[in-house]
Amino acid sequence: MKRAGGKNSKNEIPIPLPKNPVEFTSQGKSMKVSIIIPVYNAQQYLRRTVGDLLRQSFRDVEYIFVDDGSTDGSGKMLDHLARKNERVRVIHQENGGTARARNAGIAAASGEYLMFMDDDDRMARDHVREYVTAIEKSGADVVMGGYRRVTPDGRVLFSRRLVKRGCHTSRCQCRCRCKEQNLAEQTEGTQCIDQKTANFAYTKVEDTTCTRDECHADERNESSSPDRNGWQNPGWLAYINISPWAKIYRRSFVLQSGAHFLEYPYGEDIYFQMMLLAANPKIAYISSVSYGWVDRKESISNTIHKGIRKEADIFPMLDRVLEAHPGRDEYFRYFLYRHCAYHIYMSGREADPDRLVREYSRCRGWLKKQDLLPVPSPLSPKLKGEILRDRIAVMVIRWTARLHLEKIFARMYCRSKSER
Repeated sequence: MKRAGGKNSKNEIPIPLPKNPVEFTSQGKSMKVSIIIPVYNAQQYLRRTVGDLLRQSFRDVEYIFVDDGSTDGSGKMLDHLARKNERVRVIHQENGGTARARNAGIAAASGEYLMFMDDDDRMARDHVREYVTAIEKSGADVVMGGYRRVTPDGRVLFSRRLVKRGCHTSRCQCRCRCKEQNLAEQTEGTQCIDQKTANFAYTKVEDTTCTRDECHADERNESSSPDRNGWQNPGWLAYINISPWAKIYRRSFVLQSGAHFLEYPYGEDIYFQMMLLAANPKIAYISSVSYGWVDRKESISNTIHKGIRKEADIFPMLDRVLEAHPGRDEYFRYFLYRHCAYHIYMSGREADPDRLVREYSRCRGWLKKQDLLPVPSPLSPKLKGEILRDRIAVMVIRWTARLHLEKIFARMYCRSKSER
């Protein structure tokens, strides 16, 4: 790990600090939270990202930026920032991909809890405070929340909220609830998201408790069996968002589980999440959508799905996921089925029809070979939290295959012409 120090260089590109950054003096002690941010050629977005981080209302945080061999000056910007703020740590490494950068951040972290952020995303002012409050009140190993999909200029495309309100655990005992307030009712220390923009400042977490009889009906998963200390199988909610952001992890649990990101061009976050779930974590959910996932056309998450490519073949990654998560419960099986359906949708759009038909066959063959069929219906009420759009998308792929209409679907759906 490399920690920046010394006097400013003429070649440095400074990052302006916020006008009112939260001040903190570590005095040599470990921080409560370590936030890991992999960075690669993000000079255009770093100022905004750093601003969101340094404005966090929760102060006991260290920010670990992992410069993954940037060539645009991002590394120098981070070095300058580290000299100005002792909560910032910078790791420089040769370009090895997001997975290697995140793994390096985990190894360097000292906080009791881990969080992640991408270098071009947004974070509300109370984002960290919400998650820390939830994990400490619930006693969970992992707390998961929702997010907003936003454009680079701040327009909200859609929101994905995991639970309707409050803090829900995978046992029937709620420990904290959140209260959203209207913009007109804002008071000092209590803000909310403007529904039309990505001016992320969010909600106050109220320290309230409820009795067993007051628990929400959707906190009880009737199909789940009791787990350690009364916790239950988290059900489908744990599979909805497999990205590491919009979550907080107990670092000791991550280390004990051996969870790490897979160094592969595609699906590294899926591997990490499945390793964690295989270790049987206690999971809590909050209604927050205080994380902003920025939609950029040139981002890896968009470009990796441009056609069906050998270098981004999903099956080597899925084979590794099966090794990491040997269980075969219905939620895990449906997750893999849905992932194959998403692959058909997202990669097939830019493929030629014949190639997409062959990929249909590969997906069906892999699922059968791995004994992952049958899976629940996409319309099953067991898939609590799954939005209608995603249910319909999987249903289309499912019935297209059952009725052997792959060729017709491919000719209508693919933009590229057939190889024939």
